[in-house]
Amino acid sequence: KDKSIKISKKFFQLKDNGKFLIGIHIRRGDYITWENGDYYFDDKIYDNLIKKLRKYMSNKKKDPFFVGVSDQSISENIQLDIKTKGSWIEDQLCLQNCDLIVGPPSTFTMWASYISKIPLIQVQSNGDIDFKKKFICQG
Repeated sequence: KDKSIKISKKFFQLKDNGKFLIGIHIRRGDYITWENGDYYFDDKIYDNLIKKLRKYMSNKKKDPFFVGVSDQSISENIQLDIKTKGSWIEDQLCLQNCDLIVGPPSTFTMWASYISKIPLIQVQSNGDIDFKKKFICQG
């Protein structure tokens, strides 16, 4: 419970300072084989997504702040503003406190979207995103 309060406070401070929080779910682990590895992306794909999101948000006059969560350690090659090193619970809380969630198709991101009513953009198998396909998971 203390951890969730700290996460919420930190994220509220960032939002109060005008940041638009984007949770990036970097799913590795079992995704190397799930769906023939179609949704297992290397660091370059995630970094390119962040660059694309940064440009898109800047054009929308938003100041993006990128929060990375993963089931494995996150490479320094991915230009995130903050990376979690916690449990799945901490990762879930981080995503639930963002303004937008981006990641490969996963029940993990869908739960965060559903619980907190936060928009989700799923990364397509080609490693790209379509801003028009943003949705809030309805359960």
